[in-house]
Amino acid sequence: MLREAMYTTIKTLFDKGYNKTQIDQMLEIDRGTVRKVLKRIENGEEIRRESVGFILEPYKEIVHIKSEQELDAKRIFQDILE
Repeated sequence: MLREAMYTTIKTLFDKGYNKTQIDQMLEIDRGTVRKVLKRIENGEEIRRESVGFILEPYKEIVHIKSEQELDAKRIFQDILE
């Protein structure tokens, strides 16, 4: 899935007069992808990035407890690795 910035870049280049083939070559993505993005924009679909989970979510409680013990980030990281 493309990031939100890529949608903006495709739209900007298209608005400046570049065709789909030129855009796909500049951005090194498939022409079909460029076509789909432009169609979504043309249809007024809102382009939003899906939220991604926090990588440390499974360790949230451990980090909280260790930080209350006034351990520094390096020590907390080492403890998590164990």
